[in-house]
Amino acid sequence: IRNHRSGLYGEKDTAFILDREFGGADNDRHAVIHDLRLPDGNGGFAQFDHIVLSRFSRTASIFESKNWSGKISKNAQDEWHVWYEGQRRPVDIPNPVSQVRRQRIVLEAWLKAKGHTKAFEQIGVFVIVPPTARIDRKAIPGDERIFKSDNLAAAWMPFGGTSPLSRLFSAGVSGTHMLRIARQLIAD
Repeated sequence: IRNHRSGLYGEKDTAFILDREFGGADNDRHAVIHDLRLPDGNGGFAQFDHIVLSRFSRTASIFESKNWSGKISKNAQDEWHVWYEGQRRPVDIPNPVSQVRRQRIVLEAWLKAKGHTKAFEQIGVFVIVPPTARIDRKAIPGDERIFKSDNLAAAWMPFGGTSPLSRLFSAGVSGTHMLRIARQLIAD
């Protein structure tokens, strides 16, 4: 129960940040979706913590929240673990980057099946941890998108951000079309 509660807190923290950065009634540039389940095509479901659709950059971003507060690392065999303060042995954890990459495959398949691949041409994946976590950057390179929640918006900008000038000349999807796709995604 404690782990479940901790996970929910991490998801709520990330949801707050995403809503603040990308949501809001007056924001017609992004659609933010929380806690979504989609059929995975194999008889199961993929559970998405957060998805941000960005109409000007034509990107979809998947954010997986993890509420680990220790030092996050991995070994040469790609086995992930968290070192908590005061413990002599790490706690083994599932590979969060592999998890969010599997979610990307499900979202790509959904976009293709619904004919929306031109609307959202790229799908980015991000793992978000609390600011109190430590990420072993020697073991986890920068191309594995795992970031602290207080750096979430800055970490996302190189992937899906647009400048005011680029938005002026963007051939992105309309706000109405983006919202229609978001509603369809939620309905499915």
